[in-house]
Amino acid sequence: MPTRREHRTFLKPVVADGNVDFLAVTEFVRAKYGISAPVSDYGADAAQGHVSFAGPGYAAAVVFDVATSTYTVDIEQQASSPCSTTCTRAAARAARGSG
Repeated sequence: MPTRREHRTFLKPVVADGNVDFLAVTEFVRAKYGISAPVSDYGADAAQGHVSFAGPGYAAAVVFDVATSTYTVDIEQQASSPCSTTCTRAAARAARGSG
């Protein structure tokens, strides 16, 4: 399971008008790290917030400090098995009617 962890600071504050801008956080993280899995959970309190993403064989989470806009992102992706690649190709051929 390849895992990636980075500690960074958002380019813009994550809080606007006293509220965490979860849409901006999500769009930034998706663009920077290539995350395409759906959001599975999000939330914040006065000090810390988080957004989690999950899909088959994939999970990512960003945890951020509300006051400083620093964050940590963890991305975990399971290696695809040979069967999943073979099965996907077979399903594609079947859908095309070639086999």
